[in-house]
Amino acid sequence: MKAGAVFLLSLFVVSCSAWDRGKAKTVEQKRDVLLKYGPQYVPGYLSKTPLSIYNLRKQVVDSGGETKEFLNQLVDECYRSHLDYCTIEKYFGVKEKIDKEKDRRNKIPVNKGDFFYCKVKVHQATGPVDSSNIRVGVKDNIDTVGFIFSNGYQIISPTLEVVDSASGDRYGRSSDGTKEVGASYDGHSYSITLLDEYAVRQFNGAVITQTSKLELAGRIDIWDCKKAK
Repeated sequence: MKAGAVFLLSLFVVSCSAWDRGKAKTVEQKRDVLLKYGPQYVPGYLSKTPLSIYNLRKQVVDSGGETKEFLNQLVDECYRSHLDYCTIEKYFGVKEKIDKEKDRRNKIPVNKGDFFYCKVKVHQATGPVDSSNIRVGVKDNIDTVGFIFSNGYQIISPTLEVVDSASGDRYGRSSDGTKEVGASYDGHSYSITLLDEYAVRQFNGAVITQTSKLELAGRIDIWDCKKAK
């Protein structure tokens, strides 16, 4: 197709889009305009497998996720937005929430005081460490978790709170920011992030100020946890 024809076709599409936008009055009509004239496929940063916007919407509709409240939010945030993937991101967000809720229903929640034996993978800031011979015992009290490693090292988590109501995942950060802990709903996996605090001095020509900054020291991934019998 020649450049002139492409240019004329693009003008036709833009004019049709503006015409349909002007006619749309209800949230359902505005939703249809967003679906028709927006990107037709979910981008790679959201899904690694090809998925059209209409198949994505069908999954959301079939799961009961396209509520009146959702449509109102969709139109409020995306109808006048210049962000190309606004509509897709809204539908994909609902799909992810529904998938997490389904997954959660198939899991058994942690009971206070449950004890698990788990595998460990240690990552220093400079790279992974051979941790094939390390194991960890985990005592999960729901709002706090204690980790006892086979080398004798122990870590107690900061207070944990549910940060994702759909998955039930928990997270906590120490008051000084040097320790972050994540915990799954069922006690199958945990993560520990450790940071070092450094003093930073700055001279502005008149006075010296001292502040601090945090740098990653390492991360510990804990998975394949088996409940002690």
